[in-house]
Amino acid sequence: RPRGHRHEVLSELKRSRLAVLDDFLSVFEVLGERRRAAAELRARRVDPGEHCDAAPRMRQAEREQQERMDEVLRRKQRLLAMERSCDDPDQVAHLRALMQEVAEAEAEQEEARIWLPPQKKKRGFGRE
Repeated sequence: RPRGHRHEVLSELKRSRLAVLDDFLSVFEVLGERRRAAAELRARRVDPGEHCDAAPRMRQAEREQQERMDEVLRRKQRLLAMERSCDDPDQVAHLRALMQEVAEAEAEQEEARIWLPPQKKKRGFGRE
């Protein structure tokens, strides 16, 4: 008789553990649904800054691009001013150096101009 009683106790213990596991499964399903709903809500907001640091980096790249464009403009203006006052013999060498600087700045600007739009498209940024 004690063996049968042990079997009943073990069976009851197994049933109670299965019931607890079943309760946990329903809790995990509810939590999973809530997590998915929260993720969908964040995705619908389409706020890249909320999810990653790509938006601030993109704005920084745009600022740097504007700075490059401004630098090219400043160098061109200096070059034009130097060309107008070309009565000094050292001006020719200086003009050549400035022209090289302008060419380098324009190359940097073009490189960034080519790089920036695909990054915007890739990251899903529009004009802000």
